[in-house]
Amino acid sequence: MTLGDKVARGQRLGLVSNDFDGAATTIHLHFETTIALPDGTTQIHLAPPHASLVDSYKRLLRGTP
Repeated sequence: MTLGDKVARGQRLGLVSNDFDGAATTIHLHFETTIALPDGTTQIHLAPPHASLVDSYKRLLRGTP
């Protein structure tokens, strides 16, 4: 993904892995969004993956992903 890309519901945005630049780590998910501001600067916001995944699974189980 690059700045300005649009995403759609259900689109894969990343993978869970235990790789960090070729070095093994604990299995993890790093998810962040970068927001472009009108003044040309950007802000990075980390998303708590656990809450996001729980919500996604609940919607999937209801049949409304």
